[in-house]
Amino acid sequence: MTRRTPMIATLLAAAAASVAIAVPSQAQSPASCRLTVTDIDGIPNNEVKAIELNENVDDIFLLIDGQRFPASGTVSFSTPGQGRPASAFGNPSRVFNAGEEIKMKVVESDPVFRDNMGTNRFPCSPMEGRIPFNDAGAGAYAVEVRVEEI
Repeated sequence: MTRRTPMIATLLAAAAASVAIAVPSQAQSPASCRLTVTDIDGIPNNEVKAIELNENVDDIFLLIDGQRFPASGTVSFSTPGQGRPASAFGNPSRVFNAGEEIKMKVVESDPVFRDNMGTNRFPCSPMEGRIPFNDAGAGAYAVEVRVEEI
């Protein structure tokens, strides 16, 4: 029996070591990302572009996860193909936690009714591009965005 005791002690020590290895270390804080409406094509002043108007003049604002850009008022578009700089919208930028879904809308504001020009959802992960916004029956817009890990 004395021979088994060292063997049992060895097995217990090995089991204890494996438990210690299996215990996760303290988790690091999750990564975040920043969505920014910004020039990505090298053509200035067209970060938000009207592809097709909803009315003769569209008065537009952006909603990024419920936050309005510009904070008050709207930005007017009077012809298809017309672009406006991100600065006209207050340089939209928002920070999101890893795993969060980014929700972005282009809205045309009327005194009586607000038309949703489109809604897009995408993950909090690095990307950039010209995002189309075009819901059936409304105008069409494109917004240049960059999502960067921070």
